[in-house]
Amino acid sequence: MAKVEIGGCFVECIGKLVYLRYAMDHPTESGKWGIPGGKLEEGESLTEGALREIFEETSIRVSKANYVGHLFIRKRGVVEYIFHMFHIQVTEAKVRLSNEHTDYRWLTAEEVKQLSIVGGGKEALQWFLERK
Repeated sequence: MAKVEIGGCFVECIGKLVYLRYAMDHPTESGKWGIPGGKLEEGESLTEGALREIFEETSIRVSKANYVGHLFIRKRGVVEYIFHMFHIQVTEAKVRLSNEHTDYRWLTAEEVKQLSIVGGGKEALQWFLERK
């Protein structure tokens, strides 16, 4: 079983989801697109971690998020983790990127499917859409 847990959030505004593009110097996902998220810190709850990551990566501050579920993800047979997914809806949001990312877009699910997505990202999006 994976020892690493990741919290990610589908941030939705007027029917579109925010996706972030990783910087080209990212160790595993350079240039790929994904939702805001990252590794949970020691002593942090799933929700606290997801909310922290949303803020760190987008500057969007929210006080709660709805838990969608989790997936077990294995990348290239080397990295394994549990990806906990959350969903928030906002009526407006100004995104300011962290230095981990170079771009962002508000996209429909169909538009997301046309991008180069992080490993496990298409499965996570499908899981989210089926439970939304």
